[in-house]
Amino acid sequence: MVEKVITLENISLIDFLGVENKNIKEVASAFPESKIVSRGNEIRIKGATPEIYRINEVLHTLLDHYHKFGKVTTENVQNYLRNEEEEASFPDQDEVFLYGAKGFVIKPRTPNQRKLVESAQNNDLVFAI
Repeated sequence: MVEKVITLENISLIDFLGVENKNIKEVASAFPESKIVSRGNEIRIKGATPEIYRINEVLHTLLDHYHKFGKVTTENVQNYLRNEEEEASFPDQDEVFLYGAKGFVIKPRTPNQRKLVESAQNNDLVFAI
């Protein structure tokens, strides 16, 4: 069993975790094999490595959402979890950039990352700022 700790800095915990930690409980219910505990500004995840990786991806996506919109709702969490399930079950082979350790799919997430990957495939030298 592996443990990962995510520290939440400069974040309103009520806006991110939800009232009575409802958002984090929603994530925990989507991954019953793992244990997710929120204490103060830390989120501890315990479980198998592939599932911890997926939970970490979901939480970082939710953090990006929080930084963009200032709040995370239960509906946002459910939408991101639904998207995570679809991506995990059917990775788009055209979008896969490479496979990382233990078979994790690495692919560009944004249009600019996609442009960078295409440039790297088509050119010998690429500068990115």
